[in-house]
Amino acid sequence: MFPLVDSLQEEPVTPEHLNALQRLADVPRGIAKTLMLAYGYAPELIADLVLAGLIEVMPDIAGIGRQTIEVELVTITEAGRRALWFDRAQMTPVPQ
Repeated sequence: MFPLVDSLQEEPVTPEHLNALQRLADVPRGIAKTLMLAYGYAPELIADLVLAGLIEVMPDIAGIGRQTIEVELVTITEAGRRALWFDRAQMTPVPQ
């Protein structure tokens, strides 16, 4: 397991955390929280990442045809991007 980067918590980032962070890193504007849940990410996992400062959940308005609905967008934070970078750096073999 890998320690959280710039986090006050001592809990490690799990492979499931890293998977969620990678999915969010690929979508700059964020992903609707309902879609994250549909992808199979548990509400507790999302809450853990928010509390660790690795993601944010923000209200947004989405237009569907002539109607608008309120959604919650999940976005990766800079600390979340650093956690991904840290994970990749730890897994990269160092040339000798």
